[in-house]
Amino acid sequence: MGLDEVQVSTSTVMRFLSKFLPGAKKGSPVATDAGITEAATPMLVVSDYEKFRKQGSEFLDVGKPDDAVLAFKSALQESPSAEAHLNLGYALLEANRLSEAKPHIEHAVRLNPNSFDAQFLLATMAANEADYDTAFDAIESAVKINPDAEVANNLLYRLFAVQRDFKKLEDRVVKRNEPNKTPEEIQVILADVFMGIPADGELRQDLLTRALQHLQRATALNPRNQYAFYKQGQILFDKNEAVKAIEPFENAIAIDSSYAIPHYGLAQAFKKLGKSDLATLSAEAAVLANPKYLDAHMLLAEISAEKFDYLQAVAHYKKIIEIEPDSPSAFSMLGSVYSDLKQDKLALEAAQHAVVLRKNSSLSYLALGNVLSSQGMFSKAVDAYRYALELQPGYIEVRKNLSTTLLAMGANEEASAILQALVKDAPEDYLCVQNLAYCRSFEVACTPGQYLTIAKHFGALALSRAKPFASWAQKPLIDRPLKVGLVSGDFKLHPVGMFLESVLTYLDAEKTEVHAFSNFTSTDVLQASLKLRVDNWTSIVGLTDEAAAKLIHDAQLDLLIDLAGNTSLNRCALFAWRPAPVQAAWLGYWASTGVAQIDYILADRQSVLPEHEHHFSEQVWYLANARMCYTPPSAIYEITPSPCPMVRRGHVTFGCFQSVRKLNKSVIALWGRIHQALPGARFRLQGAGFEDLRVGVDILQRFTDAGIPAECVSFHGAVPGIEYLKSLGEVDVILDTFPYPGGTTTCDALWMGVPTVTLAGNTMLSRQGASLLTYAGLSDWVAQTEEEYVAIAVQRAGDVHKLSGLRAAMRQQVFTSPLFNAPDFASSLEDTFREMVLHKRPKLGETQSAESFE
Repeated sequence: MGLDEVQVSTSTVMRFLSKFLPGAKKGSPVATDAGITEAATPMLVVSDYEKFRKQGSEFLDVGKPDDAVLAFKSALQESPSAEAHLNLGYALLEANRLSEAKPHIEHAVRLNPNSFDAQFLLATMAANEADYDTAFDAIESAVKINPDAEVANNLLYRLFAVQRDFKKLEDRVVKRNEPNKTPEEIQVILADVFMGIPADGELRQDLLTRALQHLQRATALNPRNQYAFYKQGQILFDKNEAVKAIEPFENAIAIDSSYAIPHYGLAQAFKKLGKSDLATLSAEAAVLANPKYLDAHMLLAEISAEKFDYLQAVAHYKKIIEIEPDSPSAFSMLGSVYSDLKQDKLALEAAQHAVVLRKNSSLSYLALGNVLSSQGMFSKAVDAYRYALELQPGYIEVRKNLSTTLLAMGANEEASAILQALVKDAPEDYLCVQNLAYCRSFEVACTPGQYLTIAKHFGALALSRAKPFASWAQKPLIDRPLKVGLVSGDFKLHPVGMFLESVLTYLDAEKTEVHAFSNFTSTDVLQASLKLRVDNWTSIVGLTDEAAAKLIHDAQLDLLIDLAGNTSLNRCALFAWRPAPVQAAWLGYWASTGVAQIDYILADRQSVLPEHEHHFSEQVWYLANARMCYTPPSAIYEITPSPCPMVRRGHVTFGCFQSVRKLNKSVIALWGRIHQALPGARFRLQGAGFEDLRVGVDILQRFTDAGIPAECVSFHGAVPGIEYLKSLGEVDVILDTFPYPGGTTTCDALWMGVPTVTLAGNTMLSRQGASLLTYAGLSDWVAQTEEEYVAIAVQRAGDVHKLSGLRAAMRQQVFTSPLFNAPDFASSLEDTFREMVLHKRPKLGETQSAESFE
């Protein structure tokens, strides 16, 4: 073999393919004069050309393509052969220097037109540049050189597909397989070829449709072809037609039930349809057919976790580990489930073991970061996430969780920057858009207009995935209760659940029938209480938006209310399906959802001023008094307000019981101005996030930057129930945060006799404190400017006698206020619900139920 006849090895081709064609495998590079080998036989005399060629190969093997380029350039100077040009061209491709690589590949083809590898690489480069004429010429030459080369034929198929010349593609496949294969086998081969061609969007759908047609022809020729039935089901599943996928999966199972794969396919289809019980049965059948079927065990574990049957999920993950002891994914997921079980030590051990098993796995570090974050070790979680991104830059899930953790640490600006970049990189990922909307609500600099743009982007994405219902079968409202649905993941010990409890208690069963659709399953005391206060309780955990919307539509509601907005466990996107004729947002969120199919947002005249109504995609519907009604936990009655601590200490103690993420630099800077006026003041901060030492150091630095000495500040982590309520007795005055003020914490403090200084902003969120205090009868504690905020804090802290009197009388005062009057609030809310339903008329393009609401 002459020098110019030596070609790049097949492994080199596969390595190149791994960069440009999905699914190809990597291998070692470059050709040698002695033939294609991993390590050439030692030679007594090594030429300079061979020395440089070998250096280049070694550099490629250790991932140093730029160094390889220099070596191959030296080799080219020694011998300007086809092989030398090809090797240099390949190294340039590895270094992502495509424009420099192309002339060398083309020159290699000119020097040796019979080089399969040169023709193939030229064809692949041209295909990726959409230069299809060049690509076809080169790949046809490659196929003539080696007609049986699968990589070349696969690229030829891909080019036919891109040009949508499916007839030539099919003719080529048939020609290669006749007369060795039966007509039935050829149909299956054709289907496999169409399925194997990498493509996206409409082309991908067309290829799957073609594959499905060939598989259907195969089963028509042989109704006992189990593989063809299974692949039909898989294609329909991939085309998001899970309902249609069920029949072919069942046909495959009927032919031979001992074949595990179609059982698994059927389980996937049932899971996608939200039929978790049937999915479990099918996955269990797959495991029965093949006890070592890891994917089926993994699916069973996922279903168990989604149903919050964490102990069963643990059992499945342990079974996977028993089958495959070195499975980092199983240990990662086991750590996540232990975390859900609050078994922190076991969770951390499992996640750390996953990292040990696969030190270069971004997935393992993602799982470790999740466990650390759930345990409040935010700074360590951030380190894990950042390392995951070093291993896999751009990993969307890692970036999402990193931003969430940074927000929890109070690094709001960095969290926002990450999410804004994410939305640019993944504009169709509506969860990223939701996260960005949530995050930006913490930013002082974010205007209502900027927020609404993000929210409407989410609403548009949700609608693009939905097929809204256009008719509903409600009966006339005469002589029947109004059927109201509530959707939330927070029917539990959560502010939403706490504010909701007293309202549900006082709703009139003859006027209102309440249907709760829960996106979270737990066993806490508050959830048990809420279940007793509704007429119907339905879990939508694990259901797709489509399945959940159909279930809600079947309930024939008059009104459906979202209680979550962009917060965690929300199901806001299902409202784009319009499962109820009238839809509204209330209670659990503080801004527009951006979903056009949500008609109203419930507010009060303090939280949303008339001139701010344009901040919402929804129509603002004003309640008679406060936007929400506080439910004092029973434990509060056992604890009475204590005297002002400044009486015994001789100095005022300002308190803040918000999470770290609300403590932006603007807030602390304003507190610094208060400290200037009251140098003896102390600041007690208590809440989620302060357990992390690094977080505490960062926040303390913000205080010192604002002129508040470290000795004047104390941090305390979040504590449960009664301990938290007792700790309110350690402060004289609460200083509210902005633009995200307190909600539940403000009400707790009022009940315990501790007033709050709040700053009214220009959004529903930033006016929440103003609303709560005004309806509690403390409007004189609401500041309209930063100067007024400082003045109120300084003045009230300086009048110990007046502050002590207010503290002693406050519980009785707020108890009789609209903010705490649950019977009146519930009655007014029922009137509002009915008025909204009667007021709603079909919008352009919608149809109403044939029966009138009136």
